[in-house]
Amino acid sequence: MTQQPQTKRSITTAVVFVLLTVSLIGNVLLFAMYLQNKQQDRVAEGKLIFQSWKETSDSLLKVKSTLDGLKDGSLNQDRVKILDFYELDEYGLESKPLLQIFEAAQQKSDNLSDWPKQYEAQATEFSAMLRKTLMAGTPAEQEQLSMLLQQLIEQISKVDTSVESRNRYLTLLADKTWPGAALEIARNIDAFKPSGS
Repeated sequence: MTQQPQTKRSITTAVVFVLLTVSLIGNVLLFAMYLQNKQQDRVAEGKLIFQSWKETSDSLLKVKSTLDGLKDGSLNQDRVKILDFYELDEYGLESKPLLQIFEAAQQKSDNLSDWPKQYEAQATEFSAMLRKTLMAGTPAEQEQLSMLLQQLIEQISKVDTSVESRNRYLTLLADKTWPGAALEIARNIDAFKPSGS
């Protein structure tokens, strides 16, 4: 009679150990999936920031090149006006990537009061102001714009967009310099007022 309870105990102990092991394995798998999903979200966020930064950088360089071409006469003003009339974006700055940079940087910012109050509107207005100054700006306004573009290019070049990879997206999120550079870009745009405005 005494052997029977021992057998029950050893079977019960074995079943409990198997259930605990299965439960532990399940918890480890669920946690691994959670970590993987979280990293995928971070990669997607980093990719959006990287691509927006690259598009803004490319656009600023194009606008600066166009302005320099108009100033030195190597670019035909009529061609630029025709492209602008048909809303072809060969010489303009897209406001959407700039706005995405501002929004992401503001989320990473320690102090929201540092940001200009209407940075969303500024991104859109800046694109329109660039077009207006390129098409019909006085030489003084174009010179002001040229200096602003140089400042913006210096700020935007603080982030390396030469290598696009999953690891770069993750390191960009961990980088502390790009939110400050985005804030400086927003401040420079906020402070810029063409002389004709």
